[in-house]
Amino acid sequence: MSKTVSAALKTHLEGESTSIAYLWKLVLKQHQPKISAITKANPGVVTTKWAHGYTTGDPVRIDDVLGMTEVNDTDFTVTVLSSTTFEIDTNTTGFTTYTSGGVAQKIIGFTTNSTDLVVGKVTYGSALSYRATEIKSGGDLSVDNLDVFGVLDSTTITNVDIFAGRYDFAEVEILLVNYADLTQGTMTLRKGNLGEVTIKRNQFGTELRGMTDFLTQNVVERYSVTCRVELTDSECAVRLEPPVWSATTVYTVRPVGDAGAGSVVRPTTENGRHFKCTVAGTSGGSEPAWDTTIGNTTVDGSVTWEAIQGLTLTGTLTGVTDNSNFADTSRTEADDFWTFGLLTFTSGNNIGIALEIKDYVLSTGAFELYTAMPFIVQVGDTYEVTAGCDKKVATCIAKFNNVNNFRGEPFVPGQDYMFRYPDSK
Repeated sequence: MSKTVSAALKTHLEGESTSIAYLWKLVLKQHQPKISAITKANPGVVTTKWAHGYTTGDPVRIDDVLGMTEVNDTDFTVTVLSSTTFEIDTNTTGFTTYTSGGVAQKIIGFTTNSTDLVVGKVTYGSALSYRATEIKSGGDLSVDNLDVFGVLDSTTITNVDIFAGRYDFAEVEILLVNYADLTQGTMTLRKGNLGEVTIKRNQFGTELRGMTDFLTQNVVERYSVTCRVELTDSECAVRLEPPVWSATTVYTVRPVGDAGAGSVVRPTTENGRHFKCTVAGTSGGSEPAWDTTIGNTTVDGSVTWEAIQGLTLTGTLTGVTDNSNFADTSRTEADDFWTFGLLTFTSGNNIGIALEIKDYVLSTGAFELYTAMPFIVQVGDTYEVTAGCDKKVATCIAKFNNVNNFRGEPFVPGQDYMFRYPDSK
């Protein structure tokens, strides 16, 4: 990795005496609050789907936003307005209009220095006690890594957040600074991601995996009967959560077989449906009265919409068996519609935690998760659920109308066909 360093910091490092401190910057990737809106204002205001848990002055990184892409992969300092809204220290008036998606990722910093250091938008705390092994690097491009151990601190890294998995696979950057003169800038020593974070005897432990870890992964596509790509990624293009309907907006027809093309919207008030454009045009000045019968159409200005099953919906639990089995008897979707999807709690003890669904049954509205939620699940907990995909071509056609983007070869002859005798029929 290239270690860019200012001339002043380089001179300091080459001097007879140095005042060096190390900084660890963590960007949390797991179970972070999803964004539902960003205003075009000065400053911009972000709305999250559930309580974000931030306090004024916290640094966050926003990413995965559609529409207002100018905010992506950028760090901001927040000013909290409410439990689900905060300002960011940026004028978004001239940015592209927000359409959908996005996540607000918490940033945590700590330092080897004896006092806190403020670098950029991050305060690197000195209170956390930790130790790290030497960084192991090799000229043969083998995976570089180091192990980190630390004492749990109630204000920085808590056992609750570790049990919830919020620190797992966090993005990490290790920096070097002159703590006596922070204007000299930083030198990046290492970037990578944490592994799973574990707790033992009131200490946390994890491994930092360097960027060469990516070189051990497959980068070439292989033949597969099932689809190779993940639902919603750029090659799949399914929109689990399309943008909210907007007045006097030009919409285009969504073609058959391609869920990523054309226009699909969701109503401002959830009604169990999304709506695909079947006749292009401009929407009316006010939201139409939606016909929610699947297959029926709604005329909106010069646009015609067809009702389709919503792929991201919300609900409230009506029954709980244990932390991996619970039910919502108000659900109306077919058996297995949510299987392999994600269920995210938006209230209760597990707020913000998303886990994969193993099974869903319509008759009882029952969900079964592959892994139990870490904390007690209770009746009345609210949740968001997204549709799952079993990666079969039949599902791609019937459930998502997306066969043009199917990334598999279900009709390629297998080994049984290859080794069959000529007259075996």
